[in-house]
Amino acid sequence: GGVGCQRPEGETYDGVNQTVVRCILPAGSGELKSVNVIQINGLISERVNLVSYEKCPAGYRNTPNEKLGYFECVMCEQGTYSVIEESFQCTQCFAGSFTDGPTACTLCSTKVPNSISTTNGAMGIESCVCPAKSFYNPTIGKDGECTSCDTLRGVDCSMPGQSLESLRIKEGFWRTSASSTTIYRCYKPEACVGGVNKTSAEIAIVGRHNTSSSVD
Repeated sequence: GGVGCQRPEGETYDGVNQTVVRCILPAGSGELKSVNVIQINGLISERVNLVSYEKCPAGYRNTPNEKLGYFECVMCEQGTYSVIEESFQCTQCFAGSFTDGPTACTLCSTKVPNSISTTNGAMGIESCVCPAKSFYNPTIGKDGECTSCDTLRGVDCSMPGQSLESLRIKEGFWRTSASSTTIYRCYKPEACVGGVNKTSAEIAIVGRHNTSSSVD
């Protein structure tokens, strides 16, 4: 919070340090951050009989009010954080992590192994996806994990954010269901159109007896 403050006539605001050089405060009010405080009677304060000014805790930033006369504590916006008291800015979480409250960034990989966020300032676990060349497999571990596509043939894993159900099957291949990791090569490649979230009948446009083959 902030104490009501008047900026002396002719005093300029320092946009770099986000302070005014001097600030007129009511007698008995608190000491202002990084400001040479003078009380309402014009005498320079020597911090006698002053109430200590509230500090902005971690998770907040000092922000000038509309008149730029004093600072208010404003909670860091979603996607940003601060870890120290009296911060003048909140920092975006870097790609690969997300904000888990205004005081910390959490690595996506600590929640879902091998997962990432693709942009700075990610908000919440929902921002975590599996990177390119992998897919989210919910059947592994407690919370699932991002599994490499290297062991699968017939899938296009060039884009991040794929899951077991949304695996993009290449033309000429098919699988029995969206929960299967076994990919079959079609006996007649032109009979299998590939795609995402399709049933085996939709991927293989002719009878299965004409499309089945080994996984090689």
